[in-house]
Amino acid sequence: MARTAGAQPRTTVNLALDSAIFIGFLVATAPRFTGIAIHEWLSIAFGAAVIAHLLLHWQWIIEVARRFFGKVTWMSRVNYALNSLLFISMTIIIFTGLMISE
Repeated sequence: MARTAGAQPRTTVNLALDSAIFIGFLVATAPRFTGIAIHEWLSIAFGAAVIAHLLLHWQWIIEVARRFFGKVTWMSRVNYALNSLLFISMTIIIFTGLMISE
């Protein structure tokens, strides 16, 4: 598989963003350590980072959605369904958290 000239920097950006999302998620899920105010702001930043992640991978999302009913393995369909459910659940969690936020 040949790599394009911009593949390495893009991979580095993806790794950095995904690592920041993961660390932010871990910290945001422990409000007793950070306090409620930091928990709420980290959760908003987490939502923004998830949106940035989706925008960076939008072409992949479209391609996988297009091939979902074509010739793909059942594992690809399961992964797509799980990722979709994860996105829906995180969206609901962030939205309801914003609604009850002080």
